Amino acid sequence: MAKPDPAQLKARIRAGENVLGAFVFLPSPAVVEILAEAGFDFVIIDQEHSPRNPETVENMIRAAQARGIAALVRVERNEPIAILHALEAGAGGVVVPFIRDASDVRSAVAAMHYPPRGARGLCTQTRAAHYGALRTEFVAHAAARAEQLLLIGLIEDPSGIANIADITTVEDGLDAMLIGRGDLAATMGHLGHTDAPEVREAVLGAIHATVAGQQGMPRVRAGMTVFNAAECQAWRELGCNVFVAASEASLFLTAARQWAVGAADAALPAC
Repeated sequence: MAKPDPAQLKARIRAGENVLGAFVFLPSPAVVEILAEAGFDFVIIDQEHSPRNPETVENMIRAAQARGIAALVRVERNEPIAILHALEAGAGGVVVPFIRDASDVRSAVAAMHYPPRGARGLCTQTRAAHYGALRTEFVAHAAARAEQLLLIGLIEDPSGIANIADITTVEDGLDAMLIGRGDLAATMGHLGHTDAPEVREAVLGAIHATVAGQQGMPRVRAGMTVFNAAECQAWRELGCNVFVAASEASLFLTAARQWAVGAADAALPAC
């Protein structure tokens, strides 16, 4: 079966199609390739908790593009220079942490796009601009690329939850909001307890506001970080269609533990 075009990830998300990604913390292009082979739709290269050098980020994006999978970057903070560096490296979009209100969304949009829509600095010599090879075709390329770039906002504290209606109705703003339950639980006084009733109530309220609070087909889709595959069905029934595995390390660790348990439990046949 042919893989979906990674350039169409934004369109697929907006159409309500289920998509699966994973946060990638290990600085390895091979990890990206393996996730692509496994059938993931996208990766989110982390720069917030595991900052890495620009060359590594570019190589991880190259690996994604070579294997036909979309590569996003979670920037370290909502600052124009961080977003610019991710996009110039060739990322298909950015994931911005700690979106707390509509102004945060507008700031990220401005950093992503060239004038007049935004305030992104122009350079035709970067990897994203084909190192200057586009010449007179750059304007058309930039316009087409702008329609494909993804902006996902992470909702991770009570302010983001309280302002979710404003956050998700900014015109030409987010494509999806992703709830980070770990940080949300911590900021609500429930460190390590993402299943606390107060946390779950906040999460469900944010999803409902995103899915039901807009006219017609939601422009901003709801997403969720998930800790196992079984969670996807439950969150889908609540309106989410963007699922992100908490980390590639957790996927590896889970599989490795299953192997270890299987080997330890292996027994000789009864005599």
